[in-house]
Amino acid sequence: MIGLDNLVDMLVLCIEHPRATETPVLLRDGEDLSTCEWMRRMQLAIGKCPLVVPLPLVLLRLLAKLVGKSQEVDRLLSSLIIDDAATRARLGWLPPLSVNDGIRRIFASADHN
Repeated sequence: MIGLDNLVDMLVLCIEHPRATETPVLLRDGEDLSTCEWMRRMQLAIGKCPLVVPLPLVLLRLLAKLVGKSQEVDRLLSSLIIDDAATRARLGWLPPLSVNDGIRRIFASADHN
């Protein structure tokens, strides 16, 4: 996951940096968050107390299988972790916004629409 501000910052850097085309550019905001953690942080960003109800994965997978949604649940529960260390080192890039700042900006802009 990467916030729009961080993506734009990297795109501008790639346009200007001579080493940007050497290898594929992998990037992320800097934290690997589970779906549950994303939801918790979004709730906090809008000033609500996060309510997380623990559910055993075995039960969740069983329920998903019963309703024919096994693949969707597997995608939600599995992790996609990007290692962007080589990109950061090669281009000297750090995301200008933290994950929490990016989430807050999402909801701040939604309040103004």
